[in-house]
Amino acid sequence: MNILKNKYFILGNILLLLAVIPITLFVISRQTNLQSKAAPTTIFSFTPTTVNTTVGETFTLDIQIDPGQNIVSIVEMTVSVDPEKIEIVSLNPNTNVFPVELKKSQPNPDGTISISLSTTNNVQEAVQEITKIGTLTMKAKAATTTGATIVKFDKPLSQALSLATSDGATENVLSDTGTAAVTIGNGGSTSTITPTPSIVVSVSPSPTSTQSAKPICESLVLSGGQSGVAPYSLTFGVSGQSPNAKISKVSLNFGDGTNQEATSSGGIGTNTVSIQIPHTYSNPGVYSAISTLTDTNGNTSDTVICTKTVTVSNSQAQADTITTGPSPTLPVTGSVETTLAIVSGLIVAFGIGIFLFIL
Repeated sequence: MNILKNKYFILGNILLLLAVIPITLFVISRQTNLQSKAAPTTIFSFTPTTVNTTVGETFTLDIQIDPGQNIVSIVEMTVSVDPEKIEIVSLNPNTNVFPVELKKSQPNPDGTISISLSTTNNVQEAVQEITKIGTLTMKAKAATTTGATIVKFDKPLSQALSLATSDGATENVLSDTGTAAVTIGNGGSTSTITPTPSIVVSVSPSPTSTQSAKPICESLVLSGGQSGVAPYSLTFGVSGQSPNAKISKVSLNFGDGTNQEATSSGGIGTNTVSIQIPHTYSNPGVYSAISTLTDTNGNTSDTVICTKTVTVSNSQAQADTITTGPSPTLPVTGSVETTLAIVSGLIVAFGIGIFLFIL
């Protein structure tokens, strides 16, 4: 009788294990899937990247999104300008793509405006290619004496949310943001001075000051995002302008011991440039890429805006997680599910063997 009871006791425990262990492995598999992420590749930018206007004039910039590999459903952004030079008039969304306005601020006295927009819940209508988000309307308030004033995104207050199955519901996939440079002239003030003969004398010192004006590197945008797996190939998009002399070359220090100079195409030889320069990082590491513009007077641009950090991971450590996120220890979903299926099968086979042995 005791033997029979022991058999039923052992059998009951085996059946319990056969039920609990696969359920536990399934839960672990689901948690691993939820931790998977797609690499952030979304970029916000302005079009055009350079504007020439005069005091009192109204001008516009289109705000664009390049989702890269993401599927973007919600965008949120704060745009800022120098309130001494520019007044923000309005920010009107592209309702054909973003019909839902989640929130929107009025233009603030500090030169900022914020907006949050959404597509519909249909993933087919989410943004999967370069698309216009909206139009920013501004008014020039005061002349820019040296160079241009910059219109930019406040990146910590901006984000893009994706509908991709590999992305978390609240995962920010915004990788980079661009800028626009606005040069503002005095407008009609020159027409009153031209008839005066004395201007010939007073104008002579002004070339000295303008010749020393530096060119402006307005934006350095990375296609594919600021992180990847070695060998990591990407394209650097450099745009800028010179208020006085023509731009003679665009230089890029990739931070890995290599440099490249562009001396033709992309507007080089004029006052405005927009050029694409490809590069491949062969080894893992953290690199600081810096772009500079040089004009025909030998002046070079500041590097504050056009500096980006590029993080390249080890190819072997990250080979299984290239599309699933930055965590080096997470395997891809398929590998996890295959492993768990094998383990579950072995457990079930072992349990059946014990069950037959007892009987």
